[in-house]
Amino acid sequence: MVGSDAPQWTFTSAMGYPYYANPQDDDNGFVYFNSERCRAGSSLTFLSPSVSIKGLTNPKLTFYVFHVNISGSNDKDILQIQVSADDADYEDLAGGLIKLNATNDGWTLYEMPLTDYVGKEKVTIGFKGISGYGYNLAIDNITI
Repeated sequence: MVGSDAPQWTFTSAMGYPYYANPQDDDNGFVYFNSERCRAGSSLTFLSPSVSIKGLTNPKLTFYVFHVNISGSNDKDILQIQVSADDADYEDLAGGLIKLNATNDGWTLYEMPLTDYVGKEKVTIGFKGISGYGYNLAIDNITI
């Protein structure tokens, strides 16, 4: 079966089918990409607010991704982290390609350096969900 819904990012307080997830930081909310309901290859980017990292010497992006220990045809969802600095085009962040499948279940912490953007007044992070017609992508507790 191939999904037919448009790709979307949604805020939620919990997720049931196809797996169960609660917020990583118990704040009653996280965001997820509906990869199990849209066509494989569909994508949509969730954008952070713009922040200044001017004056920081070692900035980093941290966030959690909910992984499901799965294998087979439904393990192809991808999260690509992107960055725009001072209104430039978005570019893929080095090391920012994350696949949903994992050997562990649950929330996993990711830390990515933003040192290439030191001194920038306006930095925006993009979380690009790419459907492999899998089990949804969930992210929580995003900080810079």
